[in-house]
Amino acid sequence: MTRHESNQGEEKMGKAMSRTIITEEFMGAFVNVCEPETTMNGEQRYTITMVFPAGADLSELKAIGNEVVKQEFTSGMPANFRNPFRLSDEPTGKGSIPSDSWNFPKGSTFVKATSKFKPSIAILEENGNLVECVNPADIYAGAFYRAKVHAWCYNGNTGSGVSFSINSIMKSKDGENIGGGGGGSASQDFAAFGNPTQAQQPAQAQQPAQAQAGNDMFM
Repeated sequence: MTRHESNQGEEKMGKAMSRTIITEEFMGAFVNVCEPETTMNGEQRYTITMVFPAGADLSELKAIGNEVVKQEFTSGMPANFRNPFRLSDEPTGKGSIPSDSWNFPKGSTFVKATSKFKPSIAILEENGNLVECVNPADIYAGAFYRAKVHAWCYNGNTGSGVSFSINSIMKSKDGENIGGGGGGSASQDFAAFGNPTQAQQPAQAQQPAQAQAGNDMFM
């Protein structure tokens, strides 16, 4: 096992890692994808909190979480397992900032995604063109995004669970700035949603992973 992204103590990455998917559209909060934030361990990580509205289809995101859970925790779920899917109107836990102070939409689900490396960022313009981001000011909390992510399991001295890593991000539209905080080509990853300004190779379709036996952790 190797150390991986952490802001809650030392965590060790498990062997299981999922396929990559492109998420549904979400509002970005605590957006640090242009410049990294410093974790409690003094490490630098690129992060974004993905805030999905009530009723959003999270089946694919939960599916890749279930993939790694079934592969990693074959002998049963650890007692200190942390669920990465959190509801905006539920308590966030001891020592955390109350979720109602973040002004997330009622009934929304929020999930944190991180990366050790700076993700590629694309912007979907109003005319349908898809361009690489060159101005960090265009990337802010309150705007709307899609992200290419994969899931992995971790075990650490503060708990065990599932985390999501960012591969690349597409800003899909502007929104009200709410503050809170910019691998591959994002223009290629999100070519299905706009018209790339330069010729791009067609993206290869992701093959679904083999279904694992047992019950899903995330429903």
